[in-house]
Amino acid sequence: MTLGEVALAKDEFTKAIKADTTFAEAYCRLGYIYASEDNYVDAMFNYRKAITLNPSYADAHYYFALALLATEDTAKALEEFYAAVQADSNHVLAREALGSFLLSAGRYEDAYPHYEALARLKYQDLNIQYTFAVLGYYSGHYNEALLPAQRVVAANDNNPEAHLLLGSILVQLGRYGEAGLELQKAVDQFNAKGDAENAAKAKGLLNKIKK
Repeated sequence: MTLGEVALAKDEFTKAIKADTTFAEAYCRLGYIYASEDNYVDAMFNYRKAITLNPSYADAHYYFALALLATEDTAKALEEFYAAVQADSNHVLAREALGSFLLSAGRYEDAYPHYEALARLKYQDLNIQYTFAVLGYYSGHYNEALLPAQRVVAANDNNPEAHLLLGSILVQLGRYGEAGLELQKAVDQFNAKGDAENAAKAKGLLNKIKK
C-alpha cells in the first residue's frame, strides 16, 4: 500500500470505530495498519480492543502475537499464538508460527500436533509434508509419518533424503521389502551426488535389514 492508501485506510477504520465502538474487526485492521508503520504501541492497543470485544477472534490474537514478537515479548507472543489456534484450530499462519518456533527450540513433542494439523491443511506443501514426516519419525509416530513421506517421494523421485526418510520409516514399521527399495534408491542417488556420508548411512541401514 502507498502512503496515501495507508492514510485512507486508517481514516476509514477510525470512522468505522466511531460509528460502532464494538466493531472488533475494524480495531484489528487498524492495529494491522499501525504495525505496518512499526507503531507497535498503537497496534497492540487496537489488537487488545479487538480481543476484548471478541475473545475468539483468531486473527486478532495472531497479529497481536506478531506485534509482541516485534517488541521481543516472546513469552506473551506464544500465549497469543496458542489463543489463535484455540479460537480456530485451522488457523494456518498461527500453526506455522507455533510449529516453527517450537521446532527451533527443540520442543519436538510440542511442535508435533501443529505440524500434524499443517500436514492436513497444506497437503500440497511438500516442505510441510517433509518436516512433519521427519518430526513424526524422530518422535516415534511412524504410522503418521508414512503418508507425508510418501507424498514427498511421489512428487520428486530424485530426492535421496526423502527416500532415506521413507525407507527408515518403513523399517520401523517392519515393511522391509519396501524399505529396501527406498534405501537402495537413496544409496544410488546419494552416490550420484557425491554424498558418500549419507550414502553410507543409507547403505548401513539397508545392510541391517538384509541380515
